[in-house]
This record gives sequence, structure tokens and C-alpha cells, in this order.
Amino acid sequence: MSIRGNAMKNLVNLEELHISAEYLWFLYKNSFAGLDKLTILSLSGGNQHFTASLTSAIESKNILTNLEAFSIRNTVLLKQGKKTVKAIITKPSKSLDMNFITTDEFNFFQSLWFPKCPEKINISFSNFNNEYFGYGVNFFLLRESFKSEYTHSGFSFISSTHKDHYLRSHKLNFAKRIKSRRIKDLKVLDASYVSSPMVNGYVQYVLELKNKTITLPLEIVTLVSRAEIVNISGIYQHYKTIKLESLSVSIVQYFSRHSPTRELIVKNNRLEYLDVTFLCSESKLEKLDLSSNVIEFIHPNMCSCCTKLLEINLSSNNLFKMAERNYSLFGQLISSYQNLKNVILSSNKLSEIPTEMFHENMYLEQIDLSSNVLTKISFNLGHVLNLKTINLRNNRISVLDQTSLTNIQILNAPSSKSSQSFGILKINDNPILCSECKTLPFIKWLASTSLVERSGNNIFCKNHKGTRIHADQNAAEQLQEECDKPERIKNVIILSSVIPIAATILIVISICTWLRYRRYRLRRGKIEEKIKLIQRNQLDTRFVVFLSYSSEDTDFLNEYVYNPLKIRLQEKLQTERDIICLGDRHFQLGKPINDEMVQTLQQSAVVLLLFSRNFCSSEFCRMEFDHALFMKKPFIVMVKGEIDINDMVPSMQEVFRRNTRLLWERDGNIFVMKTSWDNVIFSILELI
Repeated sequence: MSIRGNAMKNLVNLEELHISAEYLWFLYKNSFAGLDKLTILSLSGGNQHFTASLTSAIESKNILTNLEAFSIRNTVLLKQGKKTVKAIITKPSKSLDMNFITTDEFNFFQSLWFPKCPEKINISFSNFNNEYFGYGVNFFLLRESFKSEYTHSGFSFISSTHKDHYLRSHKLNFAKRIKSRRIKDLKVLDASYVSSPMVNGYVQYVLELKNKTITLPLEIVTLVSRAEIVNISGIYQHYKTIKLESLSVSIVQYFSRHSPTRELIVKNNRLEYLDVTFLCSESKLEKLDLSSNVIEFIHPNMCSCCTKLLEINLSSNNLFKMAERNYSLFGQLISSYQNLKNVILSSNKLSEIPTEMFHENMYLEQIDLSSNVLTKISFNLGHVLNLKTINLRNNRISVLDQTSLTNIQILNAPSSKSSQSFGILKINDNPILCSECKTLPFIKWLASTSLVERSGNNIFCKNHKGTRIHADQNAAEQLQEECDKPERIKNVIILSSVIPIAATILIVISICTWLRYRRYRLRRGKIEEKIKLIQRNQLDTRFVVFLSYSSEDTDFLNEYVYNPLKIRLQEKLQTERDIICLGDRHFQLGKPINDEMVQTLQQSAVVLLLFSRNFCSSEFCRMEFDHALFMKKPFIVMVKGEIDINDMVPSMQEVFRRNTRLLWERDGNIFVMKTSWDNVIFSILELI
């Protein structure tokens, strides 16, 4: 597509012109002549031959004199790109949109040196296929290459003549130009998702540095310090994440109170580990957006000079790892920014917030902790003066305990200095329960408090039927009714006792209760009789318990079984007599093992088997088991750890499957029994 000269001269009242073509080939010197009222011009689809003709079409001072917004998208800029941008910038336009452009030669940074600059520049999603935006970064990498004899990112120089020429013709000229010209009018610079080998190459160089103080190249710092709002999201496009360890970065000569930058957006740059501090003087930065990275650690003093910071956005990162590994440092994460008003920590998988997390931030107005995995409000807010919103949406809060309620209710106390306490807490989209009586105090508080934001009545809870209902006064009344139901049923039964049916039910219940009680008393009576027999030493057997175990498990047996069992049995039976048989202690020396096994088993009332891998493979343990089985001795089975039933003989397998088992499970370096010793002793006495 081409536009001839004077083709639009009769469109004198045209204010907006949008031209989009698959191939925009050629423009002429007077292609836009006559468009004196045009304020918006948008071009899209220019090829490599388009740049020179565009320059010719717009460079005249008498063309597009009232242009306010210029957009050139999906275009290829070659060697004439600088002239094209100069022609655009000399227009009175306030907005320059150059996103989705591709260039091999165009030096973007130099275009910012012109005395007049648009208020807004957008170069997002553009491809700068050369190794630079300007000369600054190239010179920085060259300087480091000369210093360390290190070749990086394709910067390789082989002659001192080449080096001297580069230093003379680029370093000095570049420094003079930067010193004499500043970007005066730029308010918004959107360089998000720009593709440049220079950026990736410089970052890869920095990643190799540790425990050093470095000075950033002037060009990179200028990009983020010469506009009020700067967006460099997604500018780092490499599969490796950015891990900066023990680095100090000096930007004091660029990023100071003279810098206009008030908002910096650094999203989607694969930032992971930021153990870095920026050395600068007082900064005007008010908003910092580091969201949608993969940040696992960020130094609390990363930007200690950012004393005017009002908002920090750290959402959609992995800060739960910092909370797990460096809990104390995580608690100091925002302590350096004492003027903060808004802090955003949503979508970080955080399960707990340190108590004093916001202790230094008394001017906070908004705290966003939504989309985490919090179950309580663990942080103190009593010192905050003007808190307006605590966003806890989409967490895992089922009920707020008393500590959580205390931490939030302090905002509604008469002594609170908060200028607004109504509707502070956003708690919707949490799995709140109104099905258990223990949640009743919380549901009553939730239904009546003015601290909870209720727009749209969108706070739900799950009742005893599993149905989601509004967490309002009706929910509190329903839960109260459910909690009162057992008492009401009891009262109805009492009041209906005169009715035959109720009387019959009462009689049946009484009989069943009496029978159960009678059985219980009989069992207890038998056990008491056995205890008396043991105390008087009138039991048919000498020992109450025979411990059958493998000698490989002796240490375990003594520590976890024999000593605790002996103490509790003697306490229960009120006797000091030795009533537990151990083969190693009670076998008589010099006699056949088999005979001693038989004799001690005959003298024992109950056999306690300690099954383990060693037990299953021991021939002597099998002999003890076979003798006890033949004598029809009652068994109590203990199992140590995991065992394979296939390692047991068939008779042992049968007992293992038939009898209930007492399990010992490993918990770290110790073993834990999955029942109580009272239960074990009761079972022993019942089996005698």
C-alpha cells in the first residue's frame, strides 16, 4: 500500500487517522499535507523499505502541526530509524507509541537526547536485534572485558588500537551528550517486554558476580530514572532465573532526589533471589512493582534510600520460601519503608505472617494478603493509624481463633486511632465453617461486626448439611439452634416420660445401660480378683507376662517395652515382685534352652510377642512361639516398624492376621506406641 502526495489535502477537518496494512510500502513528501487538525496518527504494517519514506512524509515543520499522539506499530526500522524518530519527536505530540517494532540499526537511547520529548513513550514488545540501546552498556561490558580479560556476550576485541579508538570515539562523546542533555518532559516510559541481546547479556554478566560493589551503566540507569513512570516488565528474556547474591549496586549519581521517577514496574523478569542493596541518595520513588516474578528472597534493605515509598507490590512470587528459610528477615521485609501506605503480598503461598511484620509501618492504609494459605491473623495491627483495608480473600480461613479476633478487634477499640474502621476486613472466598459449635463465637462475631466488608453479601460458610449459606445473622441463629438441639432433645425426653412409648424407650435404655454397666463391673471385678491373687502371690503362674523377642532388639525392648511395662504393672498391681519374664534373665545357666523355654512359658500367664524382622528370622524366637502356641497361651502382639508377613512361618502368620496388633512407629529418631500403656495393662490382666 502507498499514499500519494496531497492524497488527503481535502480532509482538512480530519482529527484521527488510522492506517493498518499487511504491507505499507511507500509514503511521499506531501502524503499528509492538509491534515492540519489531525491529532492522532496511527500506522501499522510498514516493511523495511518504509522507514525512509515515512521520514520524508513527516519531517517538514508545516506537516502535522497539531499532532498529539503518534503510533507506529508492527514496523521494521533500519538505518533511517533515528531520522524517523527525530522527525516524530519534533512534532508537538504528547504520546509516542512504537510497540511491536523490529530494528537492527536503530539506537533508541539516542532518540531520548532530543531537546523536546513526548510525555509518553511506548516501545513495548519491540525487538532491538542489535547489541545495544545506545553506547553505555556496550562501553561498560567493554571496560569490564579489558579489566578482567573476559569476553562476554559476543564482545571480543583483539587489538589495543581498536580499544583506544573505541574509548575515544564513544566514551567521551557519550558522556558529553548525556551530561548536556536530559529527558525533561518524559512522564511515562513503557519498555515492557522489549527484546534485546544487550539486556540478557548484561544480566548474565552480573549473575557471575558475588560479594562485590558495582556501578550500573549510565544507559540502563537512565532508562529507569528519567521518567515519572517506568515499565520494564518482561525485559529479561532468558530461561535462567536472576539470582543476585551479596551485591551492592551504586546508582547514587543517577537515582537521587533529582530523578523524577515515582513509579517503577519490574514484573515478569524471572527475579528469584535478590540479596542486593542499591546505594543511592534520597529517592522520589513512590511505587515499586516486583509482582509476577519468582522471588524467593529479597533483602529487607534492598532500597534503604526509598524513604518516600508509598506502595510495594510483591504479589505472585514465592515468598513462602523466604518465610520458611529466613523467618526473621521475612518479618523485616518492609521495615525500611516507614511511609508505606499499600503493601501487596497476595499469591505467595504464605501460611503465616510474623507478629511484628508491620510494626514499623504505622501509616499503612491497605494490606493485601489475598490468595495465600493463611488460616489465622497472626500479625499485630494496634499501632497502625489509618488502616482502611486488610484483604484476606481466598485463603484457608475456616475459623478465626481468639488470638486472631483480638488482633483485628483492636482496630475497633475506643483507643484505636484509626480514622476508619468500618469494613476494613475482606474475608470472602474462604472455606468458613458454620457447622461446628466451636465456630459459634466466630460466626456470631462475623455476623455482627462492622469491621468486615460486606458489599454484595458475598461471605459464605458451610453449614452442618454441607450447604453454602450466607455468613450472616441467620447462619449464626441456625448454628445456635444446632448447638442447642441436644439439650432440647433431652428436655423433650424428660417432659415426655409420662407417655408409654417414651417410658418404654427409657426402660429399654435403662436396661441396656444397666447390662453394659453390669458387664463392665463383672470385667472390672474379675480384674480386681486377679490383681488380689497376684498381690498375694496366689496366681497359678509365677510370671504375669513372658516377653518373647529377638536378642537383636534388646536395646529397643529395654528402653521402650520392658522398663515402662515393669513400672506401670508394679504401680497397677502394687507389688515390687518380679512379674515379667525375660529369657536372658530367667533361664537357668547350664540347662538346655528348649527346657528352659518350656518351663518359663509354663510359669507365665500371657505371652507378649515383639514381632520384628529380626524376630521373624530367629530360630529361637520361632521355638518360643511354637511352644507358647502349643500350650495355648494368650498372645499380645507388638509390631516394631515394618515387617514382611512372608518372612513368617504359617502358624505365625495366622496369629498375626487373627490378633489385634500394637504398633511401634518411628518418629524421627524415636519410636512411638500407637496406644496407651493403661490399655496394654488392662488387656494383659483381662487375658490372665
